Amino acid sequence: MNCKLVLGVLSLVLGGALAQAEIVKIDFEDLAASTSVTNQYAHLGVHFSMTPIVDPSGTYHSAVEVFSYAKGDFGTKAAGLWASPVLITFDSAVSNFSVLMSDTERGSLLGSVRAYDANGKLIDYVTDMTGNYNTSWFYQNTLRIQAGGIRSVVLMSDADGAIFDNITFTRIPSPGAMALLPFGLLGLARRRRD
Repeated sequence: MNCKLVLGVLSLVLGGALAQAEIVKIDFEDLAASTSVTNQYAHLGVHFSMTPIVDPSGTYHSAVEVFSYAKGDFGTKAAGLWASPVLITFDSAVSNFSVLMSDTERGSLLGSVRAYDANGKLIDYVTDMTGNYNTSWFYQNTLRIQAGGIRSVVLMSDADGAIFDNITFTRIPSPGAMALLPFGLLGLARRRRD
């Protein structure tokens, strides 16, 4: 009986240690300029899309694409993202989302990140200016959402010239998988004894 108790405790401790949250960073540097960003990061549980829009010059935009301003930035060529936001969806809940927003026109854009749960309910949002002149020709700011249970994020800007980079979030292990791991380890230990 003591052996089973020891194995049970060991399984729970080992199961908890293995099921740690994982910080994921996507910098888009593996994609060439003009690439449409859709499901290239599906292996990380992340998908990108946007609302198609016709800009004031009559050009139709329907894709989130990688730009060549700086290696790995992405955005849309639409004139302003209020009408055509970038939508990022996650296969499972994540927490602590952040994104670097840059203004390629050397002004100060108003950017917004809105985080939603699986039911589409707004969890949290942040709106801020790109007022920090951090590089030789970009104003930049990192927008952060410190919340859990995020299943989708909407990125918006009040004018054209906004690009995004360095998305970071924490993947949360599935509670169901965590709960089943100790039972699997116990079954394996019992099978080895038989």
